[in-house]
Amino acid sequence: MKSDKKPYELDVLLKGCLHTEEMPDDRLHQRIMQEWKEDTDMKKKRSYKAAAAAIVCIGALSAVTVHAAMRFLTPDEAAEEMGYEEVADLFLGEGAIAVNETQNGKEYAFTLLGMTEGENLLSLDEEGNTIEKDHFYAVMGISALDGSPLTKEEFWDSGEGYFISPLIQGLEPWRYNIAAMDGGYAEIETDGVVYRMIDCDSIACFADREIYLCVLDKTLYEKDAYDYDEQSGVIAPNPEYEGTNLLFRLPIPEEKADPDKAAQYIEEMEKVQEGGGAAEEEEGTDQGAADFITNAGAASDYLTFLESLNGGEEDIHSVLEKMGMKVQDCQTAEEKDGAFLFEQKVEDGYVNSIQFFPDDFQDGSAYSFQYEESDEHAALTVELAEMNTDGTVTCTVYKKVYQN
Repeated sequence: MKSDKKPYELDVLLKGCLHTEEMPDDRLHQRIMQEWKEDTDMKKKRSYKAAAAAIVCIGALSAVTVHAAMRFLTPDEAAEEMGYEEVADLFLGEGAIAVNETQNGKEYAFTLLGMTEGENLLSLDEEGNTIEKDHFYAVMGISALDGSPLTKEEFWDSGEGYFISPLIQGLEPWRYNIAAMDGGYAEIETDGVVYRMIDCDSIACFADREIYLCVLDKTLYEKDAYDYDEQSGVIAPNPEYEGTNLLFRLPIPEEKADPDKAAQYIEEMEKVQEGGGAAEEEEGTDQGAADFITNAGAASDYLTFLESLNGGEEDIHSVLEKMGMKVQDCQTAEEKDGAFLFEQKVEDGYVNSIQFFPDDFQDGSAYSFQYEESDEHAALTVELAEMNTDGTVTCTVYKKVYQN
């Protein structure tokens, strides 16, 4: 599929740049967080903990300003350049929305080019079939403030990375974001512009609320970056935050709202975040998480690990070693703001981050896991955190690779 659409012209960009609304300053409340590693190949990952858990987010400043004129790909062209032709077709469909709004961060200009919703084209079940649910897609163009060419290397080397995610009025942003909503992204560099396409669960059912897209400049949620008003549910950038904390409003038509579907989605999310997912068995086995793993060996190992947590007498580390899991890292977590932070550098310069809270250690330990899969192999990673007698927390990372 080749599009005959041309890059957006300057007059369209300027119209988007000058469109903004004032947003009130509200109070932020932070509760629990859950681990997520961004994936540039848009392979899906989910994180679960044995104890109460939620989401790792990141931080951002809102300034809508005109910067040096840029010529951008259209969203469908960007998706096609990334190799996702079916998603490109969605951006050419009737429900696609062109936005073309630019906001300037501290180092870069971020232009929300467009968004769409449609069939989930990027997540597959165990048999390789598309998972039957709608997804949200959005394309962001990232450029240098002075209009000079920008490379992916420069973009990633300049700071701690950027987290781009939908946020929903009335839902705690640290719990409901791309990290927990079957999310991921792909990224390319073309003609001096970095393009990122994100996808996650459909958010159209919440269209009777304010829906935002945040751009945050940290690898963890920065609690001073946004204000969250518990009464109104409004989310707004904190003007005193010194980094980049942009917030776009997404113009999803209100007639797409479905309160019943929204309530069901929230209920399912709460089940997952409270420990085990909707498919949790009576005995407490996290079967929902195992079902997400498509490699039979990885699923079997994961269930074996769960059994060791559910009243098993054998040392958990011994169980993991017998499974063939290898230690990748072991650190004492940093205590920060009443939580325990663990960060691990992984391939391509990414930092895998997780926070555990005191309530997570009901049995003296807590865990999260990641599952990754490519055409050649799959990998299961278990991050095991243990509370020590002196009140510190040790986090050990185990990993095993499986052939597909």
